[in-house]
Amino acid sequence: MSSRVAKRYAQALYSLAQERGNLSRVKEELGQVVESLEKNEDFRRLLYHQLIAPKQKEELLKEVFPHLEQDTRRFLGLVLEKRRERLLPEIVYQFRRLVDWAEGIVEAEVTVAFPLPESLKEELKGKLSRLLGRKVRLKIRLDQEILGGLVVRVGDRILDASIKKRLELFKESLRRVELKP
Repeated sequence: MSSRVAKRYAQALYSLAQERGNLSRVKEELGQVVESLEKNEDFRRLLYHQLIAPKQKEELLKEVFPHLEQDTRRFLGLVLEKRRERLLPEIVYQFRRLVDWAEGIVEAEVTVAFPLPESLKEELKGKLSRLLGRKVRLKIRLDQEILGGLVVRVGDRILDASIKKRLELFKESLRRVELKP
């Protein structure tokens, strides 16, 4: 439910920012707010506190972020007024996805067992860009449980070329061989 609400807020903001020609500015400003929420526990507690009035939270945002553009400030005011401040990270994530799509950028999450050298990251980025026909922003995640290889996730599509997956498939094929008379 909250994801759907976040998507609606993000789509409304996207439409407004696109109409006014300030997509990248709003994206940057909201990113700063969410980054502060993630990094500063006191700020997060104040902004999420249910007993603090929305107008007081708006004043806090003005003090912490005096440079916010009017559209960003109004949008944040609406989110606070509707008591949806806990959805801000998800709203901003959805908004960024819309902006990225409009700019021809897609995010690819790549899971590897060991850190990749920069040259390999660039090569992977180039191959994914050619394959997808869009600019790719790589998000590298380390997970030693995959043993080796990589797992690529783009949206809801997954390419699992990990050693762990290959071993699972091999194990399954051995089971099928054992079952045959």
